[in-house]
Amino acid sequence: MPAASTPPTREPADPLPTAAMKALAEGDLEQAERLFRTLLSEDPDSASGHLGLSAVHEARGDVVAALSEARVAASLDPESFPPLYATGRLLGRLGALESGIEWLERARLADPSRPDGYLAAVTLLGEAGREEEAIDLLGAAPESVAAEPQVAAALGLALVNAGRAEEASELALDRLERHPGDGRLSLVAGLAFAEMAERTDEAVSYLEAAVVAGVDMPARVHLSVARLLAGSQ
Repeated sequence: MPAASTPPTREPADPLPTAAMKALAEGDLEQAERLFRTLLSEDPDSASGHLGLSAVHEARGDVVAALSEARVAASLDPESFPPLYATGRLLGRLGALESGIEWLERARLADPSRPDGYLAAVTLLGEAGREEEAIDLLGAAPESVAAEPQVAAALGLALVNAGRAEEASELALDRLERHPGDGRLSLVAGLAFAEMAERTDEAVSYLEAAVVAGVDMPARVHLSVARLLAGSQ
């Protein structure tokens, strides 16, 4: 008598939070919102559910709604980095720089090992004209954070903006030895050399390397780079 066939096994469905995050990462915002709302219907006090809805709103361009959900998440989980970070970053997007900086400080205290907490704070401090505070903040970062090339680049840009181009160039060149070809560090080196007499050729070389690397530049930095490169033609 032939053996009974074994029915095919089904892959277990992703847990609801995992499925919601997967939909969000794939850009399926409708599915992500539906799943996050389902999660919240089952657990209204889910900080991750509110934080997920915040991310959906931000992806749709509704920063006010995103901030509202991030604040709820932070109230439910006040010692956790993600909701504190999201709240601070979103406040900054809405122009509330001082409040954003305060929330990001809380985020760093919750998890000092996260480079993104420092980077977001430096961005807001720069927008607030507090470059020296940004430099001090990055200078006091744990070694594991300071070693990240994006953190070194942020420190270099803050040094350039504070009129400390020579220090910025030394930092960028030192880190480029460890991370050859890093576009962010090349950008810092180029901008620093552009501020120094008789270093224009080096500035152009490093700025071209940054452009080739596809570095994402703030508008004002992109304009400066474009002018420098145009002047070298």
